[in-house]
Amino acid sequence: MSRETLIESKLRRGCKSRRWRCDKLYGNGLPDRLIITTYGIVCFVETKCLGGIVSVQQEVIHEDLRGRGQTVYIPYTKEDVDDIFKELDTLNREERQLFIDLSLKGADI
Repeated sequence: MSRETLIESKLRRGCKSRRWRCDKLYGNGLPDRLIITTYGIVCFVETKCLGGIVSVQQEVIHEDLRGRGQTVYIPYTKEDVDDIFKELDTLNREERQLFIDLSLKGADI
């Protein structure tokens, strides 16, 4: 198994344990994965091994996604994946709290 595959596997396992979607994307230049958290945080992930290079086509697509307000992560190590989960866990908790607060106020969600 390549290092990139190991990084992607850690990403999939972490998403599965959190009950998040982690869909494989297919197409030239598209990021490897689309993640959707329990409370609707959406991001894209392009896994690379240490020293891996993002192609020009990938850079163009990543910039297009970012220009549309999307987040694109590029983890090179398993520790980078841990950092992504720390950030997404925090955002997901904040969205959960917002959902609870709005529900308690009687907002039609």
